[in-house]
Amino acid sequence: MTFNAYALVGNIISLDGENFEMMRSFPIKFTHYLKIKFWLATGIQISLTIILSLAIAFFIRLKIELILPLLSGII
Repeated sequence: MTFNAYALVGNIISLDGENFEMMRSFPIKFTHYLKIKFWLATGIQISLTIILSLAIAFFIRLKIELILPLLSGII
């Protein structure tokens, strides 16, 4: 049900490769920019995985006793 834990994060961060000089001209530090971008992408990745897992769990009528370990395993 899930895919590589950092697939989306890696793709989002790697999109800056062509615009590297523009990103360096921002008034914030580049490392701070990358940290913000990493945590935003990680949040999106975890949210999508949780939503997909819950949708499948409800679709197959999984019991609540099994949904809780599923969510803790994802997080």
